[in-house]
Amino acid sequence: MFYTATGAIGKKIFKLENILDLFEVFHELKNEAEKEGRSPLLMFNYQTVNDQVDEKYKRIGITIRDPKDLDRKFLKQWPCRGINIFFNDYEMKREVKIILDSREGEGDNTIYVHAQDEKNNKWVKQTFEKIMDTKNQAESQYHWMIEYKKQMLLLGSFSFGYVILLILQFFDNYRYVLVNQSHNPLPWLELFMRYPTALTGMFLLLFIMGYGPFKLFQDWLLKLWPNVEFDIGPEFKNLIKRRRERIIALGASFLPLLDLIINIFRL
Repeated sequence: MFYTATGAIGKKIFKLENILDLFEVFHELKNEAEKEGRSPLLMFNYQTVNDQVDEKYKRIGITIRDPKDLDRKFLKQWPCRGINIFFNDYEMKREVKIILDSREGEGDNTIYVHAQDEKNNKWVKQTFEKIMDTKNQAESQYHWMIEYKKQMLLLGSFSFGYVILLILQFFDNYRYVLVNQSHNPLPWLELFMRYPTALTGMFLLLFIMGYGPFKLFQDWLLKLWPNVEFDIGPEFKNLIKRRRERIIALGASFLPLLDLIINIFRL
């Protein structure tokens, strides 16, 4: 009979100390098996990149079998992109692994504990709980844009729709100047000008116009807060963190400009 425990890992920021704590849990499993006369397999794989610009195709990694072999100096010099820790006690038919990957859509970011025979059921539960407790010590990946994702989508769709409507009005108001024709408003704009009480239809129109563009923008923006993030290595090589800081700074400086653009199109 098989006994398996699995758990998802999400919204966490792993520092070097958190990774070493996880590896130590696996190493304790190895020591326990060796004390009982068995020879289990333990592997730690650290994936990084050797090019801070092109991180998609130039991934490199190191594999070690003992925490003593960990070169902390090396880990601090290279940004982390993924970590796999694997333990297998063939004689007792026990297997434990943890998979972490910071790339969007890559890896399953899970904890997996598996064993056979009823006597291993307690071991599976205890091992899984210990790994989960160690994992939970990592910092949470929290941001208000993640917490209020649905509310942002609703408000952002109306906002984008409003901006699009102002732009359309602007070009509709001034197109007759370019073609030397009398002003002829767009039919749907004329409809809402005649019936200003039709707020329901107006809000629905704004939402439909803005939903698509804002959804694409929101999906791109939320990738700056990945499901699993590694705060390991030098700051200047932490691409995700740098991009996030730049976008936040750019957004803060763009808000006054956006207000100016809206006022221009409302003229």
